[in-house]
Amino acid sequence: MAKTVSTLMLAMLVICSASAQQKPSPKSTVIVPRLIRFGGVLRSTEGKPLSATAGVTFALYKDQSGGAALWQETQNVPMDASGRYNVLLGATKSDGVPIELFTTGEAQWLGIRVEGQEEQPRVLLVSVPYALKAQEAETLAGKPASQFVSTETLKEQVRQEVKAQVQPNARTKSNTKSSAAGAAAVASGPTNFSGATADQIVGVTQTGTGNGVVSKTPGAAGIGVYGLNTSTAAGVGYGVRGDSSTVSGRGMRGLASGSSGVGVQATATGAGGIGLLGESKATAGSNIGLYGTNASPVGIAGVFNNTAGGKILSLRSNGVEKVGVLGNGNVGIGTTTPKHRLGLAGGPAWTTNGWLGSVELPNGSALGWQTNDATMRFGMGHTNGGFLIFRTTADPGTTGSQAIYDFGISDAGNVQIGGNFVFPNSNRLQVESPGDAVHGISTLNGRGVWGESLQFQGVYGFSELNAGIVGESHKFHAVYGVSHDVNNGGVYGTNDANGFGVIGVSADGTGVKGDSANGFAMSAAGNVTQNRDKGGWVKAMAYVGSGGGIFRCFNSFIAGSAASAPPCGFTATSSTNGVFRVNFGFPVNDRFISLTPHYGPGNAAPNNMGANFVFPDADVNAVDVVTYDANDGDDSYGVSFMIFVY
Repeated sequence: MAKTVSTLMLAMLVICSASAQQKPSPKSTVIVPRLIRFGGVLRSTEGKPLSATAGVTFALYKDQSGGAALWQETQNVPMDASGRYNVLLGATKSDGVPIELFTTGEAQWLGIRVEGQEEQPRVLLVSVPYALKAQEAETLAGKPASQFVSTETLKEQVRQEVKAQVQPNARTKSNTKSSAAGAAAVASGPTNFSGATADQIVGVTQTGTGNGVVSKTPGAAGIGVYGLNTSTAAGVGYGVRGDSSTVSGRGMRGLASGSSGVGVQATATGAGGIGLLGESKATAGSNIGLYGTNASPVGIAGVFNNTAGGKILSLRSNGVEKVGVLGNGNVGIGTTTPKHRLGLAGGPAWTTNGWLGSVELPNGSALGWQTNDATMRFGMGHTNGGFLIFRTTADPGTTGSQAIYDFGISDAGNVQIGGNFVFPNSNRLQVESPGDAVHGISTLNGRGVWGESLQFQGVYGFSELNAGIVGESHKFHAVYGVSHDVNNGGVYGTNDANGFGVIGVSADGTGVKGDSANGFAMSAAGNVTQNRDKGGWVKAMAYVGSGGGIFRCFNSFIAGSAASAPPCGFTATSSTNGVFRVNFGFPVNDRFISLTPHYGPGNAAPNNMGANFVFPDADVNAVDVVTYDANDGDDSYGVSFMIFVY
């Protein structure tokens, strides 16, 4: 605490109201401010004399310690090189020191506090200040006051003393317990204050509910309060600074009532300057560095405008940019050089596989696109059951139409494309389509479609009205299947509606080819068919009795499906013994025919059975057959036979 060497040059400058030697009148009475001259030495907390101007608060107390001040004021006190100073207590008030403080005997001690320091030990007032109460008396020592000083002399002396004391001091409002509330300040012209202090040049204390400082300017371009820090040295200087200690206080507030006014404007003209700096220095709590609000539903809480086209916004943590907005509108999160409208880089670790999480959406949320030329909007989202890609005619943010699901991955990893969408439970890939469900094309040496399964079908195709699987190749197998199980085939086809299980079509190669090292190259669980004009497969076969009739048969061209129940759409008649006509119901005159005669129980064993056939000109669907016994020389001999059409 700075110590004051109190020489206590306490002297009564003005004791009473001076009056003329003539009988006083209301117009001739002059009320002179009551001032007390006081002097001493001020030192710093290190004990060194203060040699500049400092703000000093003087207060009158009833007791040596404790208690509230009866009166106080703050002056800017100039000091010499030794720290000595002289002031007039009450100089900042129009009526000086209240006389009633001394007439009641309450004011006994004087407290002195240098701005930024604790109050010094209080000084006991001597009796001189109590002579102020003589203001109420008409005489001093039985003599009129006019005998001690004339009115004009007193007025001039007071004027000079007040002028000398007030000019270097800041005009402040002081708290006076006994002064009238709202007393008017002394009117004066423009005043400039200057000094060299460690705190302030002007100090204002408002203990009521009013404003501490009010500054007004009527000019359209005027400035109500202007602060200027002219230092060019390194450091953090302030042109204007506002502090508040209340719970919800504002250190500084700007109010603009004009339709285009600005409440607070901050401008930096230096190359590395900051126009507006918001800081929150508290190390705990939910404090905010910079906060903007807006009460209009069409207003904007914050606008950042880079008039040079550079970066608009940079959000940082410990000096490292985390979010940035470039002048072209590109937004970067985790990157300072976003190449697209939104650039994301990095993120917290996600999964044990090294993935980093860049975007997070809650369950049931989707990303959506605006309409294309076909008035279709696409979206993709995550929901209960899995992940979906869909399309809709509803704009994002509206519910005008439902979503049509085209692609989905279930929680189990199964994939479905198209159809009446239900997440597949067992098929790894399920494709539903009114046209080709899967169309695979390999333009080089690959496979159009490749499926492999260790226990079931590698490729499974289903179609309501067409082929479940169609393979097409210009250089290799159209459909190629490999199975590693002895009970299953490489390619498996089934048809439960009288259709074909497997169809092979080739322009000049192999429609269906089967290859097996030790098993069956090809196996059919049902009838096998082939185009009538193509060779290789049996088109039809029949076992004809010796008197005519069909006992066993197979017909791959009967309407609807293949047949194996007699008569299979065939007819077999015998005009004479050993002469037959077999009608197959489809043209056979351009196909290969094979005959095998057969004798059964009840027939004598022939020595040399034989059979011939001819295509009758009148019927392209028929074959005429003659059976005979060559040893007997008979022209015909009625026995049963088998006939095959290839």
